[in-house]
Amino acid sequence: GAIIVHGAGLFATVLLPVSAGQLGKVRMRLGDQDVELTATTREEAPIPRGTTAFVIAMNGDRVEVASLRSLDPIAAKHRARSAPPQAR
Repeated sequence: GAIIVHGAGLFATVLLPVSAGQLGKVRMRLGDQDVELTATTREEAPIPRGTTAFVIAMNGDRVEVASLRSLDPIAAKHRARSAPPQAR
């Protein structure tokens, strides 16, 4: 399937931990809706429940995410400028 780019570059909240060998689940905002999606990652260390992850790619109802700790300093600076205020 085609990669849907509008989901990439967004942030998601981890609902079920995700690691390289374990599918997880995240919630993210797409347009005016909160959606729950299956998540994958290439990271060996689990991205724990309740943390914020960065969406690298989206394909249908599955997203590839990265932990914020894995982002390089340039991405971290961008995140600090563009991250929405924490809600809920």
